[in-house]
Amino acid sequence: MAGRLCVRVPATVANLGPGLDCMGAAIDLHNTFAVSPRPGVRVRGEGAGALSEGPDNLVMRAARRAAEHLGRALPADLGIECENRIPLRRGLGSSAAAIVGGILLADALLDGGLEPIDVMRLGLEFEDHPDNLAPALFGGVCIALRDEEGVRVVRLEPPAELVPVLVVPGCQLSTRRSRRVLPAEVPLRHAVANVARAALLTAALLGSGREALGAALSDDLHQPYRLSLVPWFQDLVRAGRRAGAYGVVLSGAGPSALALSPPDRVAAVREALEGTLHRLGVEARVLPASFVAQGARVEGKYRRDGETVIQHL
Repeated sequence: MAGRLCVRVPATVANLGPGLDCMGAAIDLHNTFAVSPRPGVRVRGEGAGALSEGPDNLVMRAARRAAEHLGRALPADLGIECENRIPLRRGLGSSAAAIVGGILLADALLDGGLEPIDVMRLGLEFEDHPDNLAPALFGGVCIALRDEEGVRVVRLEPPAELVPVLVVPGCQLSTRRSRRVLPAEVPLRHAVANVARAALLTAALLGSGREALGAALSDDLHQPYRLSLVPWFQDLVRAGRRAGAYGVVLSGAGPSALALSPPDRVAAVREALEGTLHRLGVEARVLPASFVAQGARVEGKYRRDGETVIQHL
């Protein structure tokens, strides 16, 4: 896709334990969406043969909505090639990547000049919660709040001394199904505990209280209720902590999980997680990963009316 106008969007890990629907981080796994001379949508990589290649494709729908917002029309013969590396329905933000990618691609094509907050607002029309959208757009670790006054995002630099180890099961789990198991109300003590943990986690990410990470990564609001859908998760938590990880959290709605490890314990944590999965008969990949500071990136060239337009964000 070199030289063509394209958008590269990272995968995201939402919630990070206690930050249900309001915290997320970008990791080094990307989908790329490129303008193609061939009309329509083509999907390669993850989701090929499963994702729609028609007008209802999420990337194309997001692009059309951005054009509508700008009061413009997309080229009638627009073609989009999707090179997907983010696994589908694994809790790694594949939908957020498609939404952000489609909006930014349309904005670049139409010279729309959308501000990041506009991209967030448009994205929230497709996805109810900002915890995946924010890090997909801004990179790093994001804290996002959506309320009656709009959406607010605070971005933190990803800490180099925390190494993510990613567990990606072979099975899929839809976000809708995973959200259905969550209760409408929770005990006050659980809510208070999660507020404290989210505050501790933020402090640790900013460089203070790193020793509190083990407690900060626990959760009472969503992970206990999702054990029926991801029954091996608690075994991963125990194995990861015994091997030296600060903690293990579900990635978004699951079934993927993320261990946060000191750099010198990554190999031991990976071995422990792999051994636990093998013992339980769970098919999954265990991948050392990294947080990425760069969010969605627009790059390349688009030739229009005989003029080459250079796009770079």
